[in-house]
Amino acid sequence: MDLGEHMVKSPSYRRASIGVLASAALVLAGTAASAVGGGTTVGNDAHRYVAKIQGPAGACTGSLVAPLWVITAKNCVPHDANGVPAGATTLTVGRGDLTSTAGRVQQATKVVPRADRDLALVKLSIPVLDLPFLALATTAPATDAPVQVIGYGRTTDTWVPDKASIAPFTVGALGSATFAVTSPSGKDTCKGDAGGPTLLGDKLAGITSTSWQHGCLTVTETRQGGTQARVDDIAAWIRQTIDVVPAGTITGPAGKCIENINARLVNGNPVQYHSCNTTGTQNWVVAASGMIELQNKCIEVVGGNTANGTRIQVAPCTGEPKQNWTAHPDGSYRALGKCLDVANGINANGTPMQLHDCNGSPAQRWTISVGSLQAFGRCLDLPGGYATEANLLQLHDCNGTAAQQWRPGDGRITTAARCMGAAGDQVANGTLIEIFDCGGTPGQRWLPRDDGTILNPPSGRCLDLRFADTSEFAVIQLHDCNASVAQKWTIAV
Repeated sequence: MDLGEHMVKSPSYRRASIGVLASAALVLAGTAASAVGGGTTVGNDAHRYVAKIQGPAGACTGSLVAPLWVITAKNCVPHDANGVPAGATTLTVGRGDLTSTAGRVQQATKVVPRADRDLALVKLSIPVLDLPFLALATTAPATDAPVQVIGYGRTTDTWVPDKASIAPFTVGALGSATFAVTSPSGKDTCKGDAGGPTLLGDKLAGITSTSWQHGCLTVTETRQGGTQARVDDIAAWIRQTIDVVPAGTITGPAGKCIENINARLVNGNPVQYHSCNTTGTQNWVVAASGMIELQNKCIEVVGGNTANGTRIQVAPCTGEPKQNWTAHPDGSYRALGKCLDVANGINANGTPMQLHDCNGSPAQRWTISVGSLQAFGRCLDLPGGYATEANLLQLHDCNGTAAQQWRPGDGRITTAARCMGAAGDQVANGTLIEIFDCGGTPGQRWLPRDDGTILNPPSGRCLDLRFADTSEFAVIQLHDCNASVAQKWTIAV
């Protein structure tokens, strides 16, 4: 494994990188690709947060750290001063075997670089809600600690592998922004591994930055070792960057809300199900890191216990697995492999929240305000803000009003307690899009897709701007999917 294709392509850049490596203190090590001695290939069932990055700079590796964000090496995604990628950059997440169709394929829309190290956060085109993300380490790795490094880079005998690989490393010297790693086999990370994760246990401790590429195909370098960019000391900066999600209620069956009992912000205070109101006890921030926060407290599974019936409480936000909740397309929120659940499916005020096996029941379906749906820089809008039945939707300048706040969840897109759907539940081309009482009918089923389109699965047609009109008050309709700009939408979160 090594820096990344872009770094190796430029001889001058490579010499500079090696010069830095030679003078820098090295620390930590991580699982490397099978290119590294003792490494093994990664399939589609493990480490599903790993991303293959392909763009103007070449091939790199990254990790999904939030539904909208991948972390990688800074030079893997060239960008301008505003963070706009310099060219089309594709990120394939959750596909350890690149010959398969598993996972998601996304486009980079924004790059947020870190000034003091070779690290950047890359924003995806739409949230990835059905794959796990990698938790951040918050303590530095100790010298001699075992770590693992993952990457899609070149191996000892394969130029462009079809599978990601993972291999053991050992942490060396710790620097202010980096740490060194060495492999027990003496083989380094290789071309294409740049930006890949270095795991300390099950958390992200660093990302691959530079190496001597010893042991990589066609490389004759005899010096060994590599440098990883640290993550632990900038975990707060990473969370601040990715946790840009508005506050709102979390509603479940019968339209009731998750509530912090008696507004007590003490550790261990239980969470319950209650009629929705405007108090601060129900105003949650569903952070892109997976945490669900209320006034700087997070909801968590008590004790990290995975038994059915384990209660849910508020506690200081730590980012531990017991606080990491992943949104899924069926409307569920999951932690520790199980679902956030209304105990016994009882809709009464005061019903406690619990962890339970996922079963797709109404007691596990949640909708959360996440923002606007946009195309051409304008927003999907409810004319006049009227949530009346059959009010036709339009495109309008974004204004942040309630008329533009949409909640994707369980396959529906809702606003003001009503759902977006095809008029008359028809599926023909040109059917106008309206809002209706939510009923789960075929015309109300929507699936945001990786290419930016929003599909109505029952009809196989897409949300579309009639006549590709991008002006104020343009009409929204159902139409055959064609991937045109009139069908490209982004969910602003």
